[in-house]
Amino acid sequence: MLTAEALTRVINEDDNINGIKINGAELKISQFADDTQLLVADNASLGRSLKWVERYAAASCGKPNDQKFEGLR
Repeated sequence: MLTAEALTRVINEDDNINGIKINGAELKISQFADDTQLLVADNASLGRSLKWVERYAAASCGKPNDQKFEGLR
């Protein structure tokens, strides 16, 4: 769990990632247990977020489950 915090921080602190805005707050990522939701406003932000996910996976020896990826437009 502590290692997942690193991914949250790097995405939240990246000014090149545009999150969705709800009641004036910008949300970029949500995590619970081993589930992560990227809450991004555009395709460029999604691409940049996925680059961070790839770097995080390489550093943590984790691997995203591509079969569980879902997206909404």
